Formats: sequence, structure tokens, C-alpha cells
Amino acid sequence: MKDLEKLMDMENQISDIIRGDNGNYANFIYSQKDDTHNIKVITRNKISREFFLLVSMSGSTPLDALSKSLDWLKLHKTQYNSYTVMWTKIPDGVPNKSYFWAKDMREVMDKFYDGKDDSLYKIFEIKQNPIE
Repeated sequence: MKDLEKLMDMENQISDIIRGDNGNYANFIYSQKDDTHNIKVITRNKISREFFLLVSMSGSTPLDALSKSLDWLKLHKTQYNSYTVMWTKIPDGVPNKSYFWAKDMREVMDKFYDGKDDSLYKIFEIKQNPIE
């Protein structure tokens, strides 16, 4: 029960940071392969209502993976680059803008397309934002 309380506390901390930063909510997807526990922290763009991967971490326990996700969230603005992605969902054609923190454009695309059918989305532009 203690681990469950810690897990829920960390999920709440992550959710509070995300909500305070951009008004979005976090969702947590847990999985396990052999002895490795994985977590994906997913956010939902409040305008387009699309889901995007914020961070994915692995650990020896769900708590370990979640702890690494929280550490990433606390440090990401000093260790990663900010990107703006202009995109549309096919066949909507409605232009959308989403923001990502990543080490490079390849990681941005991986986060954008995570869990999606690539053929339903068109990216117009990915640009690295100026360092503040």
C-alpha cells in the first residue's frame, strides 16, 4: 500500500507541474516487459484534443520509472530544446500548433506520432524555439 501511495503522490506532482505549465492534464500508461517497467506520460492538447507523448521512462519498478519521469519533468527545460510543431489531421485540414521538449527533431516526431496512425497526420513545420 505504501508504494501505491507514493505512486499516486508522484502522479499528482507530475499532473500539477503540467497543469501549472500549460493547463493540460497528464495521463499515465504503465507496461512491463520481463523485469523492466515502463511508463508513458501522455498529455492532451486542450485545443486540438489530441494526445501526445511527453516522456517515456523505464525502471526496475513502476515507482522507479515514475520517479525518473518526475526528475525529467523538473529538469527538461534546462537539458532539452523546445520545439513548435505545425500540423493538421487529415482530412480536417485545420492547422494546429503543439509544443514539445526534446533532444532533437527526430525525438519530436517520435513523441508526436506515438500511438497514432502516421497516415492521418501531416506535419507542415517543426522549428526549434529560441533559448530563453
